[in-house]
Amino acid sequence: MKHFYSLILTFLISFLSFSQVSELYFSKYGEGSSNHKFIEIYNGTNQDIDLSQYTISSCSNGCDTTSEFDYPDNITFETGTILASGDVYVIAHPSSDATILAEADQTFTYLSNGDDFFALTLAGATANTYTIIDALGDMGPDPGAGWDVAGVTDGTANKTLTRKSTVCGPNAQPLNSFGTNTEDSEWIVTGQNTGWDTLGAYTGCVSNPDPTLNITAPDNNSEFPSGTTSVTMSLSVLDFTIGANGSGADGHIHWSINGQDQPMKYDLMDEEISVSDGETYVVYVELVDDSHQPITPATNQTITFSVAEPDPSLPIYEGFDYTTGTLSGPLWSYVNTGDQINVELGNLAYAGLEASTGNHVAFSGSGQEAELHFTPVETGSVYASFLFQVTDQSAMTDTTDGGYFAILGNYDSRLWVRPNPDASGTTFDIGFGYESSTPQTTTETFEIGETIMIVVDYNIDTGMTSLWINPTQSDLTLSTPPSPTLTSDDSAAGVSSISKFIIRQDSTGETPAILIDELRLGTTWDNVTPESLSLNDSMILEVMLHPNPTNSGFVSVKSNQMGAVQAQVFDLLGKKVISTVVNNERLDVSNLNAGVYIVKLTQNNSSNSKKLIIQ
Repeated sequence: MKHFYSLILTFLISFLSFSQVSELYFSKYGEGSSNHKFIEIYNGTNQDIDLSQYTISSCSNGCDTTSEFDYPDNITFETGTILASGDVYVIAHPSSDATILAEADQTFTYLSNGDDFFALTLAGATANTYTIIDALGDMGPDPGAGWDVAGVTDGTANKTLTRKSTVCGPNAQPLNSFGTNTEDSEWIVTGQNTGWDTLGAYTGCVSNPDPTLNITAPDNNSEFPSGTTSVTMSLSVLDFTIGANGSGADGHIHWSINGQDQPMKYDLMDEEISVSDGETYVVYVELVDDSHQPITPATNQTITFSVAEPDPSLPIYEGFDYTTGTLSGPLWSYVNTGDQINVELGNLAYAGLEASTGNHVAFSGSGQEAELHFTPVETGSVYASFLFQVTDQSAMTDTTDGGYFAILGNYDSRLWVRPNPDASGTTFDIGFGYESSTPQTTTETFEIGETIMIVVDYNIDTGMTSLWINPTQSDLTLSTPPSPTLTSDDSAAGVSSISKFIIRQDSTGETPAILIDELRLGTTWDNVTPESLSLNDSMILEVMLHPNPTNSGFVSVKSNQMGAVQAQVFDLLGKKVISTVVNNERLDVSNLNAGVYIVKLTQNNSSNSKKLIIQ
């Protein structure tokens, strides 16, 4: 980005010594999360340069040979694209973070995934006549995740590389600039999504550079999985000697965790930070002199990382009781990019099923996938039920198998919709199975705008997965499932556990406009098919909880029938917190924290649910 720092440079010139740069070179590279990617080119020469003389050539996943690019002249520059002396030019992915795009001079979609070779080359390059000016990676075969840089394994993957300010020119020999340790490398390696604050401003060929201090692990804004108990902090320091007071070193390191000072560091050994589920940690480090004063200019860094909350256990009820807009409830996380899944007002209903709450979600075409993770189930069955509507299929072009939009497990059991007979009509059929294409489909067709109830079961022990479409009201009262609509045998591959449910947007031609509501996940048929008891009014169980709200630790349970009353209490995430038989019309809730709960009471094969507030 073209910035002018003449006033700053006037003050710094007496402290820094500069040498002459003879050619352009890469000054920064970022392979961040999602599409947060960029490459920066530096002009340290004493003249403005027309970038149309140059291109960036590349190979995806390594090169097919050691002498040819897969994509010569992959990034080009229009005639008259002038890179001023002392300035940088930033190329960023068009979907990268706004902080990156604010510094970008040009966008390009196909930037590195960590194992892609990029080279600054002379314009007009062909597979046989190109000239490499500067290289990022190697022209050999696919390295795997990435290449090692400065002793950091897979340093080009999920990291930011910044050229050391002492570098005075390009390095055309592949891998030569990467080195084997922090001393012989031309690059400083920092964590994923770092270095954005200095993007667009770089000065090279400085003979007396300022010290640098970087936290190389953990990455800024990273999240560690639930169950992590310790996180390793690693540091990198350049142009500053760390050591004990009086040892002749330049100084040492002060650091803190969440504002709490830690023992001072007189070495660069890793530190183990004890962590807990659901917590966030802010780590601050700074270089200080022997008198414990920050050096000038101040050299410090702050990063934040967190540890995920434990995944909820089954059963789970998701009524999408969120405000309208992007689906961002506590149970959901996103993968991929593009259009989001949105919460819309209102809900779907199905005769005989317990009344809906909250709102519903809507999506269509291509875009993000929303995943709901839960504690892995390693034996028996995992059931999922939900309601859905297809509201528009006119944009669909795939009438061979349509597209799959809902998944139980890691793509282990998929639900499809396909226009039948074609997308101009109002009917479709439903496909089901573990297959990634051409699943078995229903002979029955369904109508656009029709609310359909789906129940899916994956039996981990047998590898059999089953589908029920529109179970009857009497089916919903059963404690064990009726005969399925379709089955699929995944026993040849099988899975060791099931731990997520996915809402998927495939592509515009494969995914119609769909609404989903009333998602339930459990380990039994009864978990995911709570009936409304509307079949026979005389069988309706009428119950009363008193007092409600309560702060006494007990509630009285009154019903209109005779017989033992089974009580199940669920929190708002669907987790069962009490399962007991009510004695003497009294339910003990003394172990519950303050909050809102759902109490399901069953008597004589009839059930009713009530909201209970604990104060």
